[in-house]
Amino acid sequence: RGGGPVGRSGHARALSRADGSALTGFALTAAVSAASGEPGGGLALLEAALEETGLPARGGIFVGALRGCAAQPGRWEEALAVCGHLEKWIEQDPRRASQPLVVRALTAAIAACDKSAQTAHAIGLLDRFRALGVPPSTEPFSAAICACRHGGEGGAATASGLLATMRRLRVARSAWTFNALVEVYSAAGGRGRDAMALLETMAAEGIEPDEVTYTSVLKACRPTRAEAASLFETARAAANQRAAATARAAEAEAGAEHARADAASAVAAPSAAAGSTGGAASETVPRR
Repeated sequence: RGGGPVGRSGHARALSRADGSALTGFALTAAVSAASGEPGGGLALLEAALEETGLPARGGIFVGALRGCAAQPGRWEEALAVCGHLEKWIEQDPRRASQPLVVRALTAAIAACDKSAQTAHAIGLLDRFRALGVPPSTEPFSAAICACRHGGEGGAATASGLLATMRRLRVARSAWTFNALVEVYSAAGGRGRDAMALLETMAAEGIEPDEVTYTSVLKACRPTRAEAASLFETARAAANQRAAATARAAEAEAGAEHARADAASAVAAPSAAAGSTGGAASETVPRR
């Protein structure tokens, strides 16, 4: 189909096989996943399917729709709408809350909020799904920590709080968890020491840093804009002081050189005068 929205008949065609039978199960999930590549496409097809057949027996359809939202910025509202349907699906059978696909869907939804710098909504999803009985797990928490990178110093404090919550709830941490936190510190600026300390924390928890970890720590150690400006002013002042000191030294050396030249001239003048007088006297002595 074209790039614009499709109408009801278009959705009906998308939800049907060539023989006219309705798509179900994996086929429906694949169709929604494909449609989610276009903003609004996955949600529209999902809602059309819900209208025709009701809530599906499988939850993979939500994962497909949400991953499309996470792939592009600006689709956080679409992700929240899909989450609304996912919540109803879980409420229909609370046992679904513990399914791994729910964790994948929640992680994708949080990533979609992060992609659009919607930190509050990203963290809010954690609370919404915990209230439904979804067990706290590493991936959604790590994604929520990553979403804190848009909040400056306040975001760094929030991310640190989420890490503390993971410990309190005994949620396993991973390299992704710490990489996300280091990225938050890097975005906040002035948190190089905190980033370095995380390397020790990872070692204590038996988590091996990867290339992303070290790169992010190095980024976090760079100065903030204010610090860089201050360093520049300090360096410029020091350079000016050195230039002034050099100029004063050169001026003093020039003065000393002039003084030495004047002294040499003063010594040479009497000697020249004496030599001249001696020569005149020798000429007036009569020859014998």
